[in-house]
Amino acid sequence: MNLSGRYKWAAMIAIAAMILAACGSNANAASTKTSSQPSGDVYFLVSSATTPRWLSQDGPFFTQYMHQFAPKVHVVIENANHSVSLQQSQVEDAITKGAKAIVLVAVDPYESAGALADAKLAHVPVIAYDHNVQNGPLTAFDVYNSVQIGALQAAPACKFLSQGPPKTLARIMGNAGEYGTTRYFEGQNRCLNPLIKSGQVKVVCQTYTPNWLPVNAQQEAEACLTKTNDHVDAFLDMNDSTSAGVIAALIAQHLAGKIPVFGGQDANLQAIQYIAEGYQAGTIFKSFKVEAKVAAELTVAAIEHKPLPNINGVYNNGYGKIPTALLTPTYVTAKNINAVVSAGIWTWKQICTGPAATTAVCKAQGL
Repeated sequence: MNLSGRYKWAAMIAIAAMILAACGSNANAASTKTSSQPSGDVYFLVSSATTPRWLSQDGPFFTQYMHQFAPKVHVVIENANHSVSLQQSQVEDAITKGAKAIVLVAVDPYESAGALADAKLAHVPVIAYDHNVQNGPLTAFDVYNSVQIGALQAAPACKFLSQGPPKTLARIMGNAGEYGTTRYFEGQNRCLNPLIKSGQVKVVCQTYTPNWLPVNAQQEAEACLTKTNDHVDAFLDMNDSTSAGVIAALIAQHLAGKIPVFGGQDANLQAIQYIAEGYQAGTIFKSFKVEAKVAAELTVAAIEHKPLPNINGVYNNGYGKIPTALLTPTYVTAKNINAVVSAGIWTWKQICTGPAATTAVCKAQGL
């Protein structure tokens, strides 16, 4: 090989080495970019422990899925105990501590606008979870289809009320003004209004239940029983806490199981046991796992500034049109309690304790 050829050969080797080095550098950069994951704190702020699912189910499931999707993120769960001011302080504290995102189960839908505005200024995405938040910026809303829930709650009540002579109905509703309360009412009315207009059904009591507290629902039911001298053919409520209050009032009057209690929502353990015992007609099962998973997916996408997954609706909260993940609920009765067992929410061993253990439902499980 002559000198000129050697120079050409050396040049070719040098160029090849540069190309390989560049490829390696690009590959490392791509690998680094792909392997980078969000880190920091995400806050899961719940309204209270009155609805047991927030702390016993939703919070732990959300934490589980966040660990799966973003292992470097730490989830902080805090309970506001029905206090609007405490929850606002929790939001402000999360912002101050550099929260990457906030998932919010609002205490009051109309009292968080200021906190949401502060979060937006701090570039902290806020995802409303199950409860609406009004008049403030939100990244997304994760909720089960509330109108559909109301329709499912009322369907068996309407079937019962439409049979035989005209009947009386007591309606024990949720917290006044809430997104859920308003839309459950709308859904329930789809089958109730025709019966009411025809005279087949007379609504003898209709009350809102502050903070969904069982003790408030019990007082409302007791007042209705007193007002009507116990002449109520059925109760229709909106979640398991209000069902529990109504059933407590009926137990005190030895009417539990005699006056049907329709409605229910959340598939609380006590509610499932009441269903087995025949005190409660059914409950709306909203898979906490599904809702928590969707919230985790929305949270990670928001942190990473990526398109939001699972969005199939829009909710106008007075501030703007909020991208919404509308989830599909299931109605559970004594015939399909296994739905909550199969979903990993409760076990038969948990359900079949106390008075429920002697029911036909539990005996069929060999417990």
